[in-house]
Amino acid sequence: MIRLGVRGHDLPGKTLEEFVMTMEKYPKLSHIQCAPMKSFPNIFTGSDKLSPGLALYVRETLGKHNLSISILGCYLNIMQFEEKPELKKTFFDYMLYTKAFGSEVIATETGSVGKGYTPDNFTEEAFQKALRIIEEMAIQAEKTGVILGIEPGINHPLCSIEKAKRMLEAIPINNLRILLDIANLITPENVDHQEELIEEAFEKLGPWICHCHLKDFVMENGKIKAVPFGTGQLQISKYLSTIQTYKPYCNCTFEATKEDGIEHAIRIVEELITD
Repeated sequence: MIRLGVRGHDLPGKTLEEFVMTMEKYPKLSHIQCAPMKSFPNIFTGSDKLSPGLALYVRETLGKHNLSISILGCYLNIMQFEEKPELKKTFFDYMLYTKAFGSEVIATETGSVGKGYTPDNFTEEAFQKALRIIEEMAIQAEKTGVILGIEPGINHPLCSIEKAKRMLEAIPINNLRILLDIANLITPENVDHQEELIEEAFEKLGPWICHCHLKDFVMENGKIKAVPFGTGQLQISKYLSTIQTYKPYCNCTFEATKEDGIEHAIRIVEELITD
């Protein structure tokens, strides 16, 4: 079995109250990945507005509707933390209040050394910079008592299973974990070898995986394009069965799946998973 949720800002609702009304339609979703600044910009205009009371307001409002926050999403470009200390401050502020929101995990990607995609992300220099920054974040997570989830992706400095494992070996801090979105690691070169990729990801990273994204993809003009779960080329059966084997009752959130695709996505999962 797995625990199904959704990325909050993929569903409509300009306010927290409107959002929970939308979620009432989907009682089989028990949790959300919440990026407060994206989901509820009317109240989260900056980290300076954070307080235990504000975080608890969100937690309690969701709780009244049998919802919780499985991942506090703070997807900033961490590769700019050294040049833009205000970004680092924002992340560390949200980390401080992660538990007040009712979550154990705060997550991000490694971003980019430039604006958007650049091949410079794949250099050893970029990887070492990422390690330096992630180590500082992991130390702070350990002090705060929360889990830091890092999500690898093919266009980022943490661009492969191999580099993710190197990161974990280089930073032996128990609070550092992996948020796995297998679709983020698929390339035109390995798209026909998904079963091997899925096995490798869980064999090498399994002990550190704290959460999984459920996102699909299609190949379009030789590039990978994200699509709603259950509508693309992802080997879903293999992915779900492997999650169940390695991480029973894992929190899994649909990503890039809007409201018109949620029911279909839930049905696909229910057809394939076993109790």
